[in-house]
Amino acid sequence: MKSKQQRAAERLLGTELPASASGVQFLYYRPGSEQSIFSAYLKFACSAGDYRDFAGRLGLKTSREQATPHLPAAWALPRQLSIDWWDPGSDTPGNATAKSIDNGGWVVAKHERNHVYLIAAGIA
Repeated sequence: MKSKQQRAAERLLGTELPASASGVQFLYYRPGSEQSIFSAYLKFACSAGDYRDFAGRLGLKTSREQATPHLPAAWALPRQLSIDWWDPGSDTPGNATAKSIDNGGWVVAKHERNHVYLIAAGIA
C-alpha cells in the first residue's frame, strides 16, 4: 500500500514512483500563504536502474543529454527549512538529471547511496 507521502509525490510529478521504491519521504513547501511559489523535496530508496527508468518517465535529462541551466544543482535546503531525512551530498554526479517545467519551474534529481533525491520548484 502506498503511503500518503508517496501518493502526494506522484500527484505532483504526474507519474508513479518505481515499484521498488521504499522509505519514501516527501515535503511540499510554500514559504507563505500569500506566496504562489513552491518547492518540493522527495527521497526514496531504489536501484540505479530503477532511478534511470523513473527519470526517463519524468522526461529528465542529464547535462550530457541536453544543456540545462539547472545542473549542477544546489542540494542544500533553504535556511528556513529543516528536514532530518534530507541528507544528499553536495556534489552533482553524472547521473543527475533535470528539466524545466511550466511557469519557470524546474525539477532536478540524482541517485546516490542507493537513494533518489529530487527537488521540484515552480509556481503553484
